[in-house]
Order: sequence, then C-alpha cells, then structure tokens
Amino acid sequence: MPRVIVIGGGIGGLTTAIAFCRKGWDVSVHEATSELRPIGKGIWVPINAMQVLGRLGLAERVAEIGWPMQSFELGTASGRILSTLNLNKLTARYGYSFISIHRAGLVEILANALQPCLLHLGSQFTHFTQEPTQVHAYFIDGSVETADLLVGADGIHSRVREQLFPQVALRYSGQTCFRGIAEMALPEVLASTCREIWGGRDRFGFSAIGPRSVYWFAPQLSPPGLEDSLELRMERLLDAYQQFPNPIPEMLVATRAEDTIRTDLFDFPPISGWSRQNVVLLGDAAHAMTPNLGQGGAQAIEDAFVLAEQCGQADSVAEALVDYECIRMPKAKRIVKNAWIFGHVSHWQNPLVRWARDAAIRWTPSSIGQKQLDKLSSLNY
Repeated sequence: MPRVIVIGGGIGGLTTAIAFCRKGWDVSVHEATSELRPIGKGIWVPINAMQVLGRLGLAERVAEIGWPMQSFELGTASGRILSTLNLNKLTARYGYSFISIHRAGLVEILANALQPCLLHLGSQFTHFTQEPTQVHAYFIDGSVETADLLVGADGIHSRVREQLFPQVALRYSGQTCFRGIAEMALPEVLASTCREIWGGRDRFGFSAIGPRSVYWFAPQLSPPGLEDSLELRMERLLDAYQQFPNPIPEMLVATRAEDTIRTDLFDFPPISGWSRQNVVLLGDAAHAMTPNLGQGGAQAIEDAFVLAEQCGQADSVAEALVDYECIRMPKAKRIVKNAWIFGHVSHWQNPLVRWARDAAIRWTPSSIGQKQLDKLSSLNY
C-alpha cells in the first residue's frame, strides 16, 4: 500500500488526507499544535470548493453547519451599492450553494471524516531527506517516518517549502486585517448576502454564518506589525468604522474583543514549481494569496483533490506531481494575481480616482461579474 505523509492539519492538509484515504493510501497527518486551532474566524466555501467536497461526500454536512449565500454586494462607505451579483444562478448550474461557515466548524467536519489514529497533534516537523523512491520526515521529538510521498500543507510559513525553495520571500500587501464574530441577527434583507464596503483606507465585509452569528473582516492600510492591544481594539475599530453604513457599527458593538483576531496580509509571487521528486506543496505553502477573493481555502481543497486523483492513477509519484502542477498551477496563479490587484484597487484613496473606479463598477454589466464567478466556480478535472 502506498504511503503519504501530510505536514499540516489545516483545511488543505485534512482534505488531502481524506482524498488519499479514498484512494487506498496509508495516510499520516502531522500538525504542530497540540489541538486543531483554525487560524481565522469565518470562511467562505465557494461553489468550486463545494463541488470538491461533494465528491468527497462532505458537502451536505458543510451546508448543514454553514449558511447559504444568495448574493454578493459591493458598496461604498457612503452607503451606495456599486454592484450586486446573484449567486443563485451558480447554485442552479452547479448544484451547490455558496456557504458561509465558522472556520472551526469546517475544520471539525474535515477532522471527523478521518480515523483519529491518522492525525498526530503536537507533532512538529523539522526537515526531510529524499531517496529516489522514498522520503523521510523528521520531527522535533526525534521520530522519523518514511513514505512514498511527503505533502507540505503547512501554510504560508511552510517548513517544507523553506527546504524545497528557500529563495521564496513573502510580500506584504500594505494591509492588516481584523476579523471577528458578532452575536447578532442580520436584517432579513442581508441574511443571505455577502456584503463588502470600500472606504479608502478602511474596508469592511461581512456575512452571516448562522441565524444569530455574523462573520466580519476589516482590512486597513497599515505598516506591518501594527501596535495593537485587545483592550483597545474594539474602540479603535468603532472609531474607524463609525461612519460606515449600518449594520457595521452595530456589528462591532455586538462583538467581544476576545472573539477577534488581527493578521497582517502577506502572499508571495507565484513560483515556478511546487514539487521536487517525491515532495510536493499545496494550499498556502504553494501559492499563498491575499484573502480578497475568498478563495484561499477553496484552492487548497482543489489542490488536495487533484493531487490525490493524479497519485491514484499515474504510473509513478513523479509523473503524478507533474500532472498535478499542470492542472492546478494556472488557476492558482491567476487567483493570486487577481487577489493582489483587487486588494490594492479596493483601497485607492485619491477621491477622483475612486470616483472613476466606482463609476466603472456601476456601469459594468453584471453579466461580466457573473462570468468571472463562473470561471472561479468551474473545475477542469
């Protein structure tokens, strides 16, 4: 029985393990933390990811735990809506809804789909060595595991990537992002809507993840390493967003500081390859992207499925990794680039430039936005 070692117990790593188990591989997942603690608060599971989860038998459970979205709205801090995209058309076409869910809920669904013995918590990977047909993974406790394939699903600060491609340097977006969960019910008109508001220096987006639970994110232009304290965080956010349209100010009032996090937004320019011999990267380890298109987790899920499919049908691991890169790299690279551009355009501060941008968005036919969403939603495998 072929064997795979997965480094990282996040969305990408867990999905990888599930997909390889379905192919009959012996699987071992190693997560450095002592418990599964998802980084983030909410997450969007778009229709492309739901299709993959459907193939893995998990989409129905994700839909049960999460909250279906019917539209995406983009507006300004003055309260003007610039565009509205109907997600129901994609649901009708692909058979799955766009789901907004608590990240911890998604991780729990994925973890529960695995036999507990496959997941090793508190297992910190240090390095690997390679032979022509085997790879050896070393851990901080002195243990060593051997497999046919090692998968680095260990995030943007990947130890696996550092050894494979040590020249990769992270790129700061110029933005830090606050995220939180508000315990409140959205007005009925917004209950199934993802809304994002642009305000120059500050931006804000939100969607329900339950009947009385709202996930929100608040990117701001900022140097990295912003001085921030939990005690003053909500006061700072209320001051920054008090002029934004409701329900944003009341959403912040309904949020406890301990239910928020802050992260500086980094990515790295696309790299030329994701593998070497019998070691491969996926998710943020391979193509970290800023979260502006809501596709980070979805692309990791796509990676995991395609990697397992290719490894299950190719004559060798090396051949499978070549096919995996050919299938996945074009889409992932395009999203990395577009997410970076979107993040910068959304924070333009010059009033005249912003006016021209907003006018262009208002006059752009909704069919163009629908085509872009359809392109993200489609799978080529």
